[in-house]
Amino acid sequence: MLHLRPMLHVLKKCLVVGVGSYLLKTIMTNWEIVINTSCNKHGFIITFAKSQDKRPIYNYQLFKGIAMNDTIEITESNYKGYCAIDIVAFLFAQPGAMGEPGGVEIIDAQGWFYHTNYCYRGVSYDQLKEIVPVLKDCKIGIVGQQVPEGWKAVYLGFGNHLVIKADYYEQFEEEARNRHIEEAVELYQQWTGIVLNLCKTKH
Repeated sequence: MLHLRPMLHVLKKCLVVGVGSYLLKTIMTNWEIVINTSCNKHGFIITFAKSQDKRPIYNYQLFKGIAMNDTIEITESNYKGYCAIDIVAFLFAQPGAMGEPGGVEIIDAQGWFYHTNYCYRGVSYDQLKEIVPVLKDCKIGIVGQQVPEGWKAVYLGFGNHLVIKADYYEQFEEEARNRHIEEAVELYQQWTGIVLNLCKTKH
C-alpha cells in the first residue's frame, strides 16, 4: 500500500485555491492535489497529480478501519489489461454528477479498487464498456436505472449510481441497515467500505 508519510511535506506547502461542497483543491508548484471531502465521515481521497499533464500519480483511498490496496488508475494507455475484472460493484457518475463528474470506481472480488473517468483524463465511454461490460445492458438516467438480471442498482443521489452484483446485494442492504444509513448521501460516503468488507468475508 502506498504510504502518505512521504507526501506530507507536499501538503504542508499547499495553498488552498478553491472550496466546493465536495472538493477541496490545493496547488503547489508543479503539483495539483485534490482532496475529496465527500467521504468526510469515514475517510477521504487524496489525488496527487503533476499539474503539467493532470494525470494522477498517487491516489489514496483511506477509509475508517479498512486497509485498502493501492488504487489502480485505468487510462487509455492501460485499459486493455483491465477488461476481465471480476467486478462486484461499481460507482457510475453521470457527466453532471456532484462529486466527480464522469468518475467510475470499481471493486473486484479480491478487494482491488480501480478508478477511471470517462469525461476527464481517463478512458472513452466505449473503452469503459470494455472494462465494465454490464454497462452495455444498463440504462442509467437522471430519474432511475435499469440493469440486467444478476445485478442491482442503487441511486446514491446527485447523479451518482451504484451497480452491485445481486449475490452481494442482500448482505449489502443488511450492512447498510446495521450502520443506520438512511440517506443516499450517507450510502455514497460508505458504500466502498461496505463492499470491501463483503469481499473479505466471501474470500
